[in-house]
Amino acid sequence: MSPPYDLSLNLVGAYGALPASRPRRSDDRVIAVPFEFAVDPSQLRGLKIGLFAHIFYPELSAEIAECLANIPVNFDLFISTDSLEKKAAIGESFKHLSSVRCCIEVFPNRGRDIAPFIVGFRDKILRYDIVCHLHSKNSKHDDILAGWREYTFRHLFGSPAVVASILYALQSGHVDLLFPDHYEPVRQSLNYGYDYDHMKYLLSRVGVPFSKDILLEFPSGSMFWARSKALQLLLDLDLRFEDFPEERGQIDGTLAHAVERSFAFLAEANGCRWAKIARRAADRDEDRVITVGDPDDLPLAVTRASRRLLGNRVSTNLQPRLVPEIPSIGFRGERSPRPRFTLLIPTLRPEKVFGGVASALRLFGQLLAHLGKDVDARIVSLTDGVDADSVATVEGYTLVSLGAENTELPRTIVDASGMRSEQLPIRETEVFLATAWWTAYGGFQAREMQKSLYGSAPPLYYFIQDHEPDFYGWSTRYALARSTYLRPTETVAIINSEELYNFFAENYVSIGVQI
Repeated sequence: MSPPYDLSLNLVGAYGALPASRPRRSDDRVIAVPFEFAVDPSQLRGLKIGLFAHIFYPELSAEIAECLANIPVNFDLFISTDSLEKKAAIGESFKHLSSVRCCIEVFPNRGRDIAPFIVGFRDKILRYDIVCHLHSKNSKHDDILAGWREYTFRHLFGSPAVVASILYALQSGHVDLLFPDHYEPVRQSLNYGYDYDHMKYLLSRVGVPFSKDILLEFPSGSMFWARSKALQLLLDLDLRFEDFPEERGQIDGTLAHAVERSFAFLAEANGCRWAKIARRAADRDEDRVITVGDPDDLPLAVTRASRRLLGNRVSTNLQPRLVPEIPSIGFRGERSPRPRFTLLIPTLRPEKVFGGVASALRLFGQLLAHLGKDVDARIVSLTDGVDADSVATVEGYTLVSLGAENTELPRTIVDASGMRSEQLPIRETEVFLATAWWTAYGGFQAREMQKSLYGSAPPLYYFIQDHEPDFYGWSTRYALARSTYLRPTETVAIINSEELYNFFAENYVSIGVQI
């Protein structure tokens, strides 16, 4: 079945490679490692851990062995390479890891690091609770990538505390796939490249629908820690070495590159969650980094750092807006039986929270108090971005990404300002409260999606504090603002003054508006 819309003509680049939509940088959050609390290695000793390393460059064996020495618990090590000579050289570098059971295998030089892992060691992976995949990355084709391997190793094995934090997170059950935040020189070039057709075919073989307008996220460099169940669907593909092309120094467009871009999608399709990790650094955007101060912080950190990929399609409303106030976000379904009450508001900026915005927040809080704790609450800022000061304007709310599904969080804030590629998840039982005509415009768009997804939608509650068309005179904005008052069967109006009530009673009730 064809997708309801296809952006391929706009997405294919000048050289035929396929760019991809990515979240805005400020929303692209990561979990800081090591955690701020010490993880006792004794809590991890019951885990069965398997390390899978492909070493094409044996001269990097000592560096890899040094990294693995930071793993604070026992593990089994499986090493792949492509010749007997390399096997002998590699073995010398790992002799000192006497407590580690080490197996070195020689496989055909096909599929880079990917095929030896998922084909050569296929029967080993699911024996373990947690697995790690790494390789002797050496990006010789581009000098700007020279630091990529060291960067990745530091994030995955930088210290015993880093590894202990990763293992603690994976054994907690809150997350199933962890990989490093993207190396900065490659961040801007993350794309489907020449791999999209391979990806779509792979995913279709395990029943996962896929299209070009889905957000892209993957462990760039193909190194990660994971619970083995996150790899189940990938292993179910039953790929063989012969499926991978002969090695000719390709830098894109092979099956291995497609598998690399599919890890997170396949994990998600199997009911698993993923998140990115990062070492804290002075040059990193601090507002992106989520710290874990104690074990109770971990579930919330994973929720904030993760996002839904499958089904989170690029909004079709990404063209430049003739009326900048109108939101450019799209909407998608969220599976949750819990009811939610959502306030659509222009801003939470402290310097603007007065007058109409303050009144809307106050009304929202009063209505929530009557609804009780069984109803989740969400505040969506449609005009201004949300920073730390904005979050502080309302107590008890957590800032989450636009595309996140947050069924376990009762009080959330979402930044939906600007041009966004992600879609806001909406529930069947969700009720929206709008204030300011353009937030009502977005509310009606959300209702249309609810009707499409679920067959019906509650009315939009519209807090009217002015006759806003009068702010614009005769203009497009005048007509758009007035149009939000002309949907009587879809709207319940809440009017904040007797004078304004009388105005609407005289001018709008005759055309059926409920007030």
